[in-house]
Amino acid sequence: MPAKKKKGKASKLARMSDEERTRYLQHRAELELEAKRRKQQLIAVFTKNKLKREEAFSRLNTAKINEQWRFILRQIKCRELYVHVEYLWKNFDRTLETRDAVIQKLYDELETADADHRRSQEAHVTMLDRLIGMHRDRLATLRINYQQALKKIECGEVKELQELKKELNEDAKHLQTIIFAQKECLATKLAQTRTRNAVNTHNIVYSKEETLSELSRDIGSKMEDMWVQLNSIISEYMSNTESKRKQYEYLKEQDDAARMEAALFPKHQAQLQDTIEKLKEDLDVLSRDCEDTTTELRDQVQELNKRIWKLRHDTKLAGTIDAIQLKRLSVISAGVIKELESCKDKGMTLKLLLKICSNLELPLPAIEKYAICNENTGKESYSKYITNPYNKMEKFWEKYNRIKAENILMRKDHDRLCAENKRLRHNLRTYLITVVRSPASRPHTAI
Repeated sequence: MPAKKKKGKASKLARMSDEERTRYLQHRAELELEAKRRKQQLIAVFTKNKLKREEAFSRLNTAKINEQWRFILRQIKCRELYVHVEYLWKNFDRTLETRDAVIQKLYDELETADADHRRSQEAHVTMLDRLIGMHRDRLATLRINYQQALKKIECGEVKELQELKKELNEDAKHLQTIIFAQKECLATKLAQTRTRNAVNTHNIVYSKEETLSELSRDIGSKMEDMWVQLNSIISEYMSNTESKRKQYEYLKEQDDAARMEAALFPKHQAQLQDTIEKLKEDLDVLSRDCEDTTTELRDQVQELNKRIWKLRHDTKLAGTIDAIQLKRLSVISAGVIKELESCKDKGMTLKLLLKICSNLELPLPAIEKYAICNENTGKESYSKYITNPYNKMEKFWEKYNRIKAENILMRKDHDRLCAENKRLRHNLRTYLITVVRSPASRPHTAI
């Protein structure tokens, strides 16, 4: 069988032209690639699902292991606590007795110490009272002695003060006489020195005036000549140095201007340095910003590339899924079309049956009356709300309603007849019971 198939394929390829053969082979290659890609996708999905399941199971197993481990640790801890509590319970009474004994001993020692303390306190108080009495007596004797000594000292000191006052008065009188004599001597000496100074000053002033007059006579003519020479020299100097002075003033102005410029130069230099530093900082900031923007743009480009790759992958997957769904939809639509055709056939058969039944049935008078009464009102009421494709179902629903009304009437008749049948049965039963119970009414039968 496979050999025949191969021969059939070879003959088929031989029958094809070159273009058809290339198309056929290309189509076969695309189908194989599609099958491979689907297999890869299925394998990837299967592996992902398997990994998810394995991860879920691993989490569950780890949780179980942790829970079991905690349970074991709790059991071990409970055992340790039980042993510890048992040990404490055993040793509690012994420790309590020892503590009670220690407390009793300490209480006895406290009582003895309290008694000793009271005794020592009483002895100390008595000793203090004795010492206070002794010191009080001693202070009284010392006070008496002090008062006696004070009286003696006061008497002796008063006498000494009186003697000292007398000596001071005598010394003061002697000093006053000495001061008066010295004042008179000083007055005489001052008068003599003043007269001498006046004579000397008069002599000095007179000699000075004479020397000045002699000098003015000798040097006056020379001074005038020298003054004339000096004026001529000054005028010549001024005439000779006028251009130089002008040049000096010009240079001085330039020097002042240069000095002002030099004074302004540090400020300008500082401003330029500040601007340079600011420009450097701005350049650093700009370089950092450029680096940040470049990194951000690179990241964005990478993200966009990833998104594009994902979108391509998603589009491919969506295309494959859409193709699969189209195939499924085509299959499902074919099935739906078949079902609709079968429904259509059923509807046609129902329509034929309805026509046959409508021809064969006999309309009841009550139903006809009801139909005649409500025909106009019903049509007016629901014809407003019926759209174009569904207005053809009016007759169907009319017939359906008629049949339903017939069924309702027939059920009512059935119920009425059933009730009448029950009533008749009950009457017949009662009649038979009465007939059976009454002996007179029985007919006499001969055997």
